[in-house]
Amino acid sequence: MLTERFNFKKFLQSKITLVVVCIVLVLIAVNAGKIFYKNYEADKDIEALKKDVAVLEDNHRRLEKINTFFESDFFAEKEARLKFGMRKEGEHVVVIQDAQREDGAGENNKKGEEGVTTILPGGREVFIQNNKKSNPIQWWDYFFGA
Repeated sequence: MLTERFNFKKFLQSKITLVVVCIVLVLIAVNAGKIFYKNYEADKDIEALKKDVAVLEDNHRRLEKINTFFESDFFAEKEARLKFGMRKEGEHVVVIQDAQREDGAGENNKKGEEGVTTILPGGREVFIQNNKKSNPIQWWDYFFGA
C-alpha cells in the first residue's frame, strides 16, 4: 500500500475534487459579481456627478453674465439715477407736483394730500407725501392716532 503511486487521473475524477473545484468557482463568480456591481455603481455616480457639473457650469455662466452686467457702466449709471437722483449734463428731470391727475394715476393720493407722484421704471407709480409735521408729532400720530 505504501508503495502505491499517486494516481493523478483518479484524483481528478474523485467527488471531493469536484466539490472543491465547484466551491472555488462559486467563490470566484461571487467576487467577480461584486466587482462588476461596484463598477456599475461607480459609473452611475460618475454620470450623476457629470450632470451636476453641467448644471453648476450653467449656473456659473449665468452668474458671470449677471456679474458682468453689475460691473457695467450702464448699470452704475442706472443705479445712480434711481437711487441718488443723479442726471447727465444737459439732461432735465421733471417732477410732477399735482398727484390728482385726471387719468387716475394719483389714486395713491388719499384725502387730497400734497406730494409727488414718481413714475419708476416699468411704469410703477409711487406717491411720496410731503409731510410738514415735525418728527415727534408724526410719532405721536403714529402711536395715538390723529
